[in-house]
Amino acid sequence: MSQISAEIDTEAEVCLRRDICFHLKAALAERDYLRGRVNELEPACDLAAKALMMKDEEIASLQEEIRILKTKDTQEREKIYKPAKKEKRAGKPGAPVGHPGKTRQKPKKPDKIVGVHLECCPHCKGRVKPICESGSFSDHIQEDIKIIIETTLFRHYKYWCSNCNMIVQGIGEGEIPRSYFGPNVSSLAGLFHYDIGIPYEKIERIYTDIFGLPLTTGSLIGMDKKVAGKGNPLYTQLEERIRNSSVSYLDDTGWPINGEQHWLHHAGNKEGSLYVVDKYRNHQVAERILGKNYKGAMVTDCFSAYNLVKAGAKQKCLAHILRDMKDLTNFYPNDPEVIAFCVNLDNIFHEALDLYDEYKEGKHTLDDLRRSKEDLEKRLAAITRVKLTNKKAEALRKRLLRYKDEIFTFLAYPDIVEPTNNFSERQLRPSVISRKLSFGNKTKEGADRHALMMSLIQTEKLQGRNPKDLLLSLILNSPQIRAPTP
Repeated sequence: MSQISAEIDTEAEVCLRRDICFHLKAALAERDYLRGRVNELEPACDLAAKALMMKDEEIASLQEEIRILKTKDTQEREKIYKPAKKEKRAGKPGAPVGHPGKTRQKPKKPDKIVGVHLECCPHCKGRVKPICESGSFSDHIQEDIKIIIETTLFRHYKYWCSNCNMIVQGIGEGEIPRSYFGPNVSSLAGLFHYDIGIPYEKIERIYTDIFGLPLTTGSLIGMDKKVAGKGNPLYTQLEERIRNSSVSYLDDTGWPINGEQHWLHHAGNKEGSLYVVDKYRNHQVAERILGKNYKGAMVTDCFSAYNLVKAGAKQKCLAHILRDMKDLTNFYPNDPEVIAFCVNLDNIFHEALDLYDEYKEGKHTLDDLRRSKEDLEKRLAAITRVKLTNKKAEALRKRLLRYKDEIFTFLAYPDIVEPTNNFSERQLRPSVISRKLSFGNKTKEGADRHALMMSLIQTEKLQGRNPKDLLLSLILNSPQIRAPTP
């Protein structure tokens, strides 16, 4: 095009009649017009080409997301619908060799003895006669539940107190003042609802249809409120204990309140579990639970809100990182860069976990673990130094760089810190099951009551005690259990 334009310009210059030639003027006018249009359209074409490239990249990105979503969907469907394939085990099925067997101990003394006699043969209906020799009978012991509703009348005798100058009367053993139901009714309702996760409506059916004791949902909630009110001092003590603990495992899960999204937060360790329901999922909630300057070690997942919480040490959950690596290998099985990156990481993390397990078995000293920690950190830094082309793998690499000082903390404090926050997830599981049955709470007051009661019950179970004993002590308003004697 430029060569043709140059030839036209040369011919116009040498043409003697260029000023009066109609054809030449027309050609030059057309040339100027086309040149202007070219100058106008070239930038537009460049912009269109760039837009097409961006659209192609966007289409490729969306196609990649669709492929990943299809892979996830296939995996989820396989988990649900694919029949479980049992691995073939060598030898006979059952407990391994040397495993102590478990059998139910028979009651030493039966409550009653029932003689079973025959008048005729149960097979042919013939006449029978009793055997009077040794071995003339055999015993079979079985246990059963007998539901008895016991109604107690507490007759209060009145006395005159000369010091108080008034009439006084006492409280009977197992009596709950101004309550129509005894302590066992209330404590069992609390266990059913919080420990087992049964909704109030179904507890009402259990009491009415099985126990023969008609109760309403309102009565159950009223009893629940009284018990939770008496448990407030214990909940406050538990908060203080968690703030002063050497390690705390944190996690959270969604908790709807009347259809509005809230969060159930957990913080605790093997000595106690603390639950808090809050509308927000941010670092202020964690600071409210642990304090603004927590001295212990904090074990969490990679949720960014925990970054703003100050703690003596931090450990990121290796189980979450390993799970992300597994997803990467499933989503990009033909990408050599992703596979090599994940394999190298997997070797480092499993070597760290093996060292931790061997330390627990007494095969390593604390100095061995700390030297290995420095070596593993150098190897991790070398792997994460190179930028990756895959976006999801690059996101994982950046995350590991961001938390490079919070990945192997468990090797520095193996007697205190675990490499995962599975403890917190296990402590949240009963509440998750309860949420599936009851769909959360209708009021914020009910959600706070759930957090308080679950804190007390789970803490009792962690310490090897029966939560029913705690509920009875709260119901009877005494530090010592004053349950009625049988």
